Amino acid sequence: MKRPIFYFAELTAWDKISLGIYPIISALIFLIVFDDLSSKSSENLVVNYTLVTQVFLVLGNYRSLRNFLVYLIWVLYALGHLFFYLSINISHHSNLYILRNTVFVLIAYQVIRVINLNIQHQEYIIPNRYGRDRYDNRPPNVLDFLTFFLLIGSIIGPMAWR
Repeated sequence: MKRPIFYFAELTAWDKISLGIYPIISALIFLIVFDDLSSKSSENLVVNYTLVTQVFLVLGNYRSLRNFLVYLIWVLYALGHLFFYLSINISHHSNLYILRNTVFVLIAYQVIRVINLNIQHQEYIIPNRYGRDRYDNRPPNVLDFLTFFLLIGSIIGPMAWR
């Protein structure tokens, strides 16, 4: 039986681990840097943390994000990034703009996923060096490559056009 585009499923063990550990790591990082955002090392820590999160979502968690429950939880975390950015944006910390991008990356993922499902009637997969997706066991096609570069562009683009 084919699943609808947006479906809610039970959380897998991986989902529970990643969704449980992420807020703990986030809280620790923000507690460490919140009092000292004026230092370059604190700012770099937040920027790298956010960039790693976005890359992880696109490259390592793309299958879990198909479950709309998991997707919505990550959107809540991304809104936390946005809230943090807005709460500190009144000062001169402009390099932390990447925090506002996490929501956009998640929206871009879902739009690309819907495009793939509607055009090729297959889930979006990540092209890799092995030639086959590890979850769907199919080779990537041209649309998978194009949409992959669009997703990577949604991460890199805001940094380049800043």
